[in-house]
Amino acid sequence: MTAEKYNVNDYKFDDRTKEQFIKDLQDGLKKEVHAINVFREILKTSVVEKPEVIYVGSEEEGVVIYEDGNVANVDIFPDYLLKYKKHRRIRCNLVEVKVCNPHSKFAYFKKKQLEQYDELDNVLILFVMGISTDSPKFILVTPNQIMNMGIEAERVYGKETYRCNVDLFNWEKFSPIQRDYSLLDKKYIKE
Repeated sequence: MTAEKYNVNDYKFDDRTKEQFIKDLQDGLKKEVHAINVFREILKTSVVEKPEVIYVGSEEEGVVIYEDGNVANVDIFPDYLLKYKKHRRIRCNLVEVKVCNPHSKFAYFKKKQLEQYDELDNVLILFVMGISTDSPKFILVTPNQIMNMGIEAERVYGKETYRCNVDLFNWEKFSPIQRDYSLLDKKYIKE
């Protein structure tokens, strides 16, 4: 998949003004960096073997880069790579971080973005609900899992979006508590 094939504006921009988009992007990036740092600690307390989360995004982590008055470092690729060992083999997934605050009754996923991530293969979405609350929780899902939940995409803020009731997921506490199972093998979508 090439950047030329997919216009970033197709899924990043919505009904917001450019100024509001930039403000939301800056706020969101700070929360995403915080979330991935907590996730690094969570992985260490799980039975995931030798986890390593590496920033692979454009430019500097958590910083918005401007070029000619426009945001220059927004693209369609996940910003993180999760490398770990499983069955004596090194595995890896690209990780896209999504945060929501406060807690909501729904988790929102843009359809076009999911389709683009699905073409990349091995993308995990770390979705953290209530990131700035006393009781944040998270799920790890693939784009394909969300698109196959039997939910029809609907227009939300001008974009085709999967609006998923939070009760459809098996949430994990977003804190580095000891876990005797692999977070990467857990079923986060209820049957």
